Amino acid sequence: PLTSIQGKIVSIKHKQIYGKKGYNNVIHSIDFMPQTQQLSSIATLYVTYYPLAQSESLGLVHGTIIRAINVHELSLGAAMDKFVTAYGACLRSTITILHCSPDKVTSESPTGIL
Repeated sequence: PLTSIQGKIVSIKHKQIYGKKGYNNVIHSIDFMPQTQQLSSIATLYVTYYPLAQSESLGLVHGTIIRAINVHELSLGAAMDKFVTAYGACLRSTITILHCSPDKVTSESPTGIL
């Protein structure tokens, strides 16, 4: 069944795909902390079959809050005595950035922003 999810990104996994201009890094999956009462562990959203725009993929970084609508709940079973929660996005899914991650501040850059 299709469902909607929302949460804060904790990591992004990339995959290299060979194309006309050589190898490209594409986003394979997004690990996030769901903002629901039912889920208290990290969940994974697979975006292999979701057409990510370049501008959208640049915003998918650690700390960004996303919402995914019409994603498929995947049954992966249990791994290492923990239930695995995973979802898959397809052509009919919608992934929206609700809140961008704050810029990283460093003492090395003159403005304090990378």
